[in-house]
Amino acid sequence: MTSASSLPTVSLPLTALYSGAVGVLFALLSLRAFLYRGSKGAKAYFGDQNIPAAPKLQSIVRAQGNLAEYYGAFFVLFAVLEFNKVVGSTTLNGLGICFFLARLSHALYMFSPDSIPPIPFRAFGFVGSFAPIAIASFYNVVYGFHNKY
Repeated sequence: MTSASSLPTVSLPLTALYSGAVGVLFALLSLRAFLYRGSKGAKAYFGDQNIPAAPKLQSIVRAQGNLAEYYGAFFVLFAVLEFNKVVGSTTLNGLGICFFLARLSHALYMFSPDSIPPIPFRAFGFVGSFAPIAIASFYNVVYGFHNKY
């Protein structure tokens, strides 16, 4: 039987860095949704219908929910790239920075005042989230075909 100390260690520092940074953003968005649900204007712990603050509440909840929809898929793909050394650190950093900034941009869009045109924030939020997922998926598929059993 092999002891735990003799097993090889796996280090994914870029996955740790970017998933941690996006995780902090997710925690902040979750906290904001929780606090707003309990505020005087919302009082909606178990839903968001029939309250005066419903549109604002929906915006806050969607900012958090939208991040949750992309977060898992991206970081599974990202970790596989880093673990298998499919691409170099420059590409990984580019994907991680782009994804983080896109999610931050989307959150800013969701909270922007009506006087700020939201289209650039929303467009970058989508493209900057979709593109890293598509690129990471492509690299992983190519790696998988190239290294099949």
